[in-house]
Amino acid sequence: MSKRHVEILPECYVDTTLISILLGNGVSHKMGCPSVAKEMQSGRLADRFAVGIVDNDKRKLPFFEQFTMVAENSNLHLFRHPQKPQFLIKIGGEAEAIETFVLACAKEAGIDLSLYGLEPDLESLKAKTKNTASVNDPQLRLLFQDLSKTGEVARLKMIIKYLVEKQYLSNDEELKTMF
Repeated sequence: MSKRHVEILPECYVDTTLISILLGNGVSHKMGCPSVAKEMQSGRLADRFAVGIVDNDKRKLPFFEQFTMVAENSNLHLFRHPQKPQFLIKIGGEAEAIETFVLACAKEAGIDLSLYGLEPDLESLKAKTKNTASVNDPQLRLLFQDLSKTGEVARLKMIIKYLVEKQYLSNDEELKTMF
């Protein structure tokens, strides 16, 4: 992977943990979609390469509505800004939080969450992920390491690594082949 500094902006603690595991280094945690949008739209990244990573929740932000779809499947949605060197990745199905994505990926991979000390239901997982301690939670980190080798999480990793490597030179046709 390139040594160039790249801005990857996940919106919440569990997103930050997951993306840090996938990239093997730190990311710029933001607190909520509005913070990600603000940083990309008018903050220090307004005209720089950046990748925002948010849940595919029901809240629609005007800045993110400017982005155009590059490719998607039922769990991952990749958008590009038409004038800025920026991308947006929405994780999960329509109006779903990332925890739903994690549960679906674990089920698809045949991973038993109890082996990680986690309950296999949405509310229990949300209780675990919705606090600052989840960023360094060893159970979540181990789960995400194992998930990174399979299915949609491996696809997400491939897409982000491609964007990090290519940055301003990324190609929509190449990105579409990853879906």
